Amino acid sequence: MAPYSVYLIVLPKASEASTIKELWAHTPKPLTIGKGHYFLSTSHLSSTLQNDATTNNSPFNIVTILPGASTPLPISIMSIATEIWSFTADIEDQWTTNYTERNSTLLHANTTPIPPFSPTPESPHDPNEEEVEFPLTDSLRSFLASFSAKYGGPVTMFNFLTFHEGMFPRYQMYMNAFLEDLGPKYGVAGRFVGSIVKNGDGEEESEAAETWDMMAGVHYPGAANFGRMLEDEAYKRLDRMYKKGVVRDNPILLMVELEE
Repeated sequence: MAPYSVYLIVLPKASEASTIKELWAHTPKPLTIGKGHYFLSTSHLSSTLQNDATTNNSPFNIVTILPGASTPLPISIMSIATEIWSFTADIEDQWTTNYTERNSTLLHANTTPIPPFSPTPESPHDPNEEEVEFPLTDSLRSFLASFSAKYGGPVTMFNFLTFHEGMFPRYQMYMNAFLEDLGPKYGVAGRFVGSIVKNGDGEEESEAAETWDMMAGVHYPGAANFGRMLEDEAYKRLDRMYKKGVVRDNPILLMVELEE
C-alpha cells in the first residue's frame, strides 16, 4: 500500500490539451489522467461533487492521481485552474502495479464500439416496483443515451463512498456478488480502490477526508453498459439486498481515462 494524491481540477477548455501533456511529463509520473464528464450520482453531503447547473456537466474536467502524499501539481497548472479539489488516498499495490499496461489493455479491448443506450425504456416503469438505492432516473437515462451516442469507448466510474456505521462489511458482500454475477456480463473491471486518508491528529481535514471513507474506479467498456446494468433485474436485486441502508453517500463521476 502507498499514498497517492488525487486531484479534481477545473480548467479552461482551451487549456485541457496542454495541461494533459504537461501532467504526463510530471515527476513523479501520474498513475492516471482522465477527463471528467458528468456526475451520474451527485453528493447528498457536499455541494462540491455536483454537476454545473448551467452546462449540466461536471465542472471538474481533469482528474489525475499522483504518487505520494500531498504531491503538488505543477505551478503552471495551479495558476490557470479555477478550482482544485484534492485529497490523499492509500491504494493497495495490486491496483497500481503495471497500471499503464492494464490501462492500455482496457482502453483497447473493444473491437467494435458499444451500441448507444436507448433514450426510452423498453417497458414502462412499474409504479409498484420496490425502490433501489441507485435508480436509473430519467435525467440519467437521457445523459447516458446522449453521451453513448457520441462516444462508444470505455469509461471509468470514479466512486466516492461513505457508509452508515458498521455497514462496510455488508457493502463488501455487495461488491463480491456484483463482480461475480454482473461483472462478466457487462465487462466490468476494477481499476483502483483506495482508503481516503484522515489526519487524525487534530489538523483540519480536507472535505474529502471529512466526508468520505473510500474511493474506487470501476471500468465499463462503454457508458451504455452502465445504463443496461441499471436496468437489469439482477442488479436491482443486489442493490435492494446489499445497498439499502448501507451506503450513506456515493457520488460517481464518469470519466474517460487517457494514455500517454
